[in-house]
Amino acid sequence: MTIGVQEARTGLRDLIDAALLEGQRTVIERHGKPVAVLVSVRDAQALFVLDERPDQRAEIDAAAKPIIPSGEDAT
Repeated sequence: MTIGVQEARTGLRDLIDAALLEGQRTVIERHGKPVAVLVSVRDAQALFVLDERPDQRAEIDAAAKPIIPSGEDAT
């Protein structure tokens, strides 16, 4: 699911519940560009584990590319 920042502010409680109960991942955009993702703690913990493994860095970066518009940097 992708939503704007204002919609995320308005519906934050529901987004948190969806992440917790359904595992929903929500991409939050500002001016049409992705700036954050709301995920469950379980998903975040998995990312933290992967982030600690330098040998997995290329796979993590490759997985992030579909969210980032072409020609832009993830940072």
